[in-house]
Amino acid sequence: MTLQIDRRAFVGGSITTAAVLGVGPALAAGFVTPRAGPFDIRAAVGGTRWLKAQLGDAIDAATRGTRYSPQLLYAMAYQETGYRWWNSSFRKDRTAREVLRLLVLDTVAVRKAFPQTPEIFRTHPRYGGLMPALVAAADAARAAEGRPPAGKLRYGYGLFQNDLQNILTNEAFWRTPAPGRQAGEIGLWGDIAACASACIKELDNKFAVTGELYKAVKAYNGRGDSAENYMLNVKDFEAAILAANL
Repeated sequence: MTLQIDRRAFVGGSITTAAVLGVGPALAAGFVTPRAGPFDIRAAVGGTRWLKAQLGDAIDAATRGTRYSPQLLYAMAYQETGYRWWNSSFRKDRTAREVLRLLVLDTVAVRKAFPQTPEIFRTHPRYGGLMPALVAAADAARAAEGRPPAGKLRYGYGLFQNDLQNILTNEAFWRTPAPGRQAGEIGLWGDIAACASACIKELDNKFAVTGELYKAVKAYNGRGDSAENYMLNVKDFEAAILAANL
């Protein structure tokens, strides 16, 4: 699941405050992921050069023996979170793990999937104890965006935006102490192997229902026009990445 953000807010290679990271339910309901343009495709190729250099071995290993190519995962990574990490200024002086840890993004306040609201998560008898650490991770991501702390839960984690609803079937992704962690850090979204594994598991679940690769990619995002554009963007990015021999 991707944070739906209007790529028209890109100006001069950076994202402006017009590209709001947290949107209300009315706006979110009316937003349709736009189709990628030439800028996005060039940025996807440029971003993939960094991804491949830093994380390519792990992505190769994760996709080996599956129906998914490394290039497909690179394309999905750019569609999901590229607006945050593609610019070298965001990556400067940060390790790949640190970049991944800061990809805590989706902030839609009310949703259909679990947890429907932050309060539902905070009061959950099994998961509520994770709330302070997840809020701290969200505030760290906000700081990297140049924004003040908000003390609010976010829902998308890591390169492929593993959604918090998946804690119901993959609790370890959020509960396991973070590799190379600072004090109190939990979760595996700084680990590219764990991120890629979670992405492939979700794609497998969608493929089992749809029976077709790009329908599974579409279903990874959801349904409707927005998910259709998501899938078409991924196809465009994948083709450009392949053409660049990445």
